[in-house]
Amino acid sequence: MKFLWIILFLGCSHIKAPPRNLPPVTLSWVKNFEIKTETGNLAIALNSPSIHEGVLLMGANSDSMNAYDVETGRLFWSVKDGNDIIYAGTPIVHNDHVIYGTTTGRVFSRQYVTGKLKFDVDLGSSVDGKPIVSGNRLFFHLRNHKLLCLDVETGKVLWAFGRAVAQTTTLQRTSTPFIKDNTIYVGFADGFIVALSVEEGLLLWERKLTNDLKFVDVDPSPTLHNNLLYAASLSGPLSILNPKTGEVLRQVDVTPSRTPIFKDNKIFIPTVDGDVVILDENLQIHAKENFSERGVSSLEFYKNLLVATTADGKFLVLDPLTLEKRYEFKMGHSFSAVFGDLAVAPNGIAFLTSRNRLYVFR
Repeated sequence: MKFLWIILFLGCSHIKAPPRNLPPVTLSWVKNFEIKTETGNLAIALNSPSIHEGVLLMGANSDSMNAYDVETGRLFWSVKDGNDIIYAGTPIVHNDHVIYGTTTGRVFSRQYVTGKLKFDVDLGSSVDGKPIVSGNRLFFHLRNHKLLCLDVETGKVLWAFGRAVAQTTTLQRTSTPFIKDNTIYVGFADGFIVALSVEEGLLLWERKLTNDLKFVDVDPSPTLHNNLLYAASLSGPLSILNPKTGEVLRQVDVTPSRTPIFKDNKIFIPTVDGDVVILDENLQIHAKENFSERGVSSLEFYKNLLVATTADGKFLVLDPLTLEKRYEFKMGHSFSAVFGDLAVAPNGIAFLTSRNRLYVFR
């Protein structure tokens, strides 16, 4: 029997024990797109990547729009949109075309597998946000506080709606519109959320969400849940509104930095105070943890975990039940931050830092 154990031991000695305490995500690849500038003029990136069917799409500032294999980082195609081009928004893919804008106000539609141009159009003001498509209509929210509706196939402008924003102390970002039942909901830098008809852009109602005087931007994109509209100003509480009339039904004392996430009868909220807050179905705090002195800039679900970025240069993986920190990655520079959105897909997570460094995890 003793010799049998020796034989078994020798026969199995080449088998390695499974590693323990593996991180829930691992860094896959990184690319540096940092722009060379004069001393003291640090170029800040505000744009974001997107992932579609294994292709990562991202504008490299002052250079080009690029498409990569999300798993390997291999470049599929790269096209120049002009000289000294800056991207400040997030590209989207619709019917095999990637659609995106630049700070010069130009919008491009390209075949997302090849980069071949379908159309480009000048909208007259910086495209800072993420476009959305509803039916045959394409919507862009511009830096000049205008919402434009375009034909998604041709780029022809169908209608425009603008606000006379008097505040000079705005954050110069834009809310991504939300569409439901032929109504488009969008927030503006003057602290108002408005509802418009999709077909003609007619104003259905408007509601001011805060009485503060500075940084009242309604930048977190509005969203609907259980027939209620959730929206917030960056200087005010989370508001729950009647989507038909705009009446504020209730407010919760948290200030979202991004759109709340609804999952398993809970609401997950990143805040400008650096907290991640979980509310239960009665809008009571279920869990709350602070992760940054400068704010949580993005929050998404990746598989069964929460992933987040912060304005002080951290990427976090959190337990969605307790908010326990499962993994932390620091960008390693005092000026590194993430101001854009996380791109999350089944085969990867991507984000761009303010110093124009693209990180991909899986």
